[in-house]
Amino acid sequence: MLSDRFFAAGRELRMGSFVMILVLVLVLGGCSGADEEKSEKQFDENGLFVSEAMNYDELKEYYSMDKAVSLNDAEGKLAQMNITGEEEATYRVVVQKVEGSEKYVPCIDFYLITSGDEEDWKIEKIQKAVLSVTADGKEAVFFGDITCWQRENNRIEYSLNGELSEPADTKEDAVVCREETEDGIIQLQYLPKTDDNLEDSEYINAHQFITL
Repeated sequence: MLSDRFFAAGRELRMGSFVMILVLVLVLGGCSGADEEKSEKQFDENGLFVSEAMNYDELKEYYSMDKAVSLNDAEGKLAQMNITGEEEATYRVVVQKVEGSEKYVPCIDFYLITSGDEEDWKIEKIQKAVLSVTADGKEAVFFGDITCWQRENNRIEYSLNGELSEPADTKEDAVVCREETEDGIIQLQYLPKTDDNLEDSEYINAHQFITL
C-alpha cells in the first residue's frame, strides 16, 4: 500500500514537472516568436512597409530594435531628426524599397508625423527621410541626390539618382549628407569625401509615388 502511494506520488510529481516544462517551453517560444515578428519588417508586393502609430517612447523602442542600437543611442539619433518627445505627436515609419539595382537593396525610411486612427490616418509632415543601402547583408553607401515631396491624398513622391558603392570600396565616414527642408519638401545630398569612393560603383535612377 505504501509503495503504491509512493509510486502514485512519484507519477504525479513527474507529470507536474512535465506540465511545468511544457508551459515554460510554450512561454519561451511565444516570446521568441514575438521578438522575431517585431524585428522583421513585413513588406508588401510593392516593397512597402508601414508601421503602426507610435508615441515617442514607442518610436524610440522601434528605432532601437530596427537599428540594433541602445535606447540611449536611439534617443540621440531621433534628436538629430528633431524628434525629442517634448511635443505630443503620433509617429509612423514608412520604409520603401527602391527598385533599379541589381546588386544592392536601397531603402528610404520616412519618419512621419501623422493624425487620425488606424483605419483613417493622414500625413501631417515628413519629419525626416533617411536612405540605407545593403549588399549581401552588409551596409553599402550611396552618393547622390534624393528629393522627397509630401503630396495630397496621403502620397509621398521621391526622386533618387546617384551611385551605389560596395562596402569594401568605401572607408568609414565616407559620406557627407546635406539636408534642406521647405514646406513638405526634403532634399538630401550624399557627397563622397574622396573621389576614390566612386570606383566600381553602380548608377541608380528612380522616381516613384507612394500611396499610403
